[in-house]
Amino acid sequence: MGSGFKNIPRKRDQLAKGAALGLALALLMTVSACIPDPLDVRGVPELEQKIVVSSQLIPGQAVAVLLTKSIGALDASDDSDPQALLDQILIADASVRIDGNGQSYPLTYLGEGVYGATDVDLVIGQQYTLYVNSPGVGSVQAKTTVKPFVSFADVDAIVTFSGRDTLAQITYTIDDAVGSNWYMVNAQHVKRESIEERILNPRVTTKMLNDLSFEGGSTTDDFKILFDEVKPGDTLAVMLSNIDKDYYDFMKLREDTRFGLAAAIGEPINYPTNVEGGLGFFNLYVPDVRIITLDE
Repeated sequence: MGSGFKNIPRKRDQLAKGAALGLALALLMTVSACIPDPLDVRGVPELEQKIVVSSQLIPGQAVAVLLTKSIGALDASDDSDPQALLDQILIADASVRIDGNGQSYPLTYLGEGVYGATDVDLVIGQQYTLYVNSPGVGSVQAKTTVKPFVSFADVDAIVTFSGRDTLAQITYTIDDAVGSNWYMVNAQHVKRESIEERILNPRVTTKMLNDLSFEGGSTTDDFKILFDEVKPGDTLAVMLSNIDKDYYDFMKLREDTRFGLAAAIGEPINYPTNVEGGLGFFNLYVPDVRIITLDE
């Protein structure tokens, strides 16, 4: 893509909706897996509820923004029903838009707390602002700058099948972009029968790195991931994203503390955020996605 990705190619709205709704389904699975144990505490004042922002740029399709309400540590437990909890925290009454490069783009509500648009022209180096106004929760805004697209110089996977388990060793090479950069590498098993949802599945292996040791050069590294039974037609998606330092720090803190998304929407919260008056992060980075077939 390089400097030529001023206008991201667009597909039909139903594709954007399918992939965007996958973000909400991903939230459901993450929340159900990461809800803290209930605390037997009395007399604690109720904390102010805040808007939590998550965003995803789906290459060639759309910008999707997921809006939820923050929850207190006493509001959920492992016994909570995931769908009931999701219904409790999703925000469906907001007006949402993105302003940038002299244009304003309204986002359409797609259901399950997800708002999307297929016509946002993204220009490298330009700053874009997200505006959210929810009559029920309040208003927030967040700014982000579109980073240069960086692709893998090379990526490969050696896959070993053992019964119902599969082990993949992923080796990749990155040629560093000009200036200081922070990178995120993700790998996940994408099932054939639910590709729109699984491509945004949060149960991914994530590796964070910066270019302090290879600025202006290249680096080669590898990591291993273990996942469940593979069926014919399944794939392994490996993604490289050039992200900004604030989001890198946010992801590193989550990685180091081994908290999931439920921690990011919970109160009290100590995670960094670029959302003024809220929580979470607004990003517009373009991932390089490589697909590796896992047919046995």
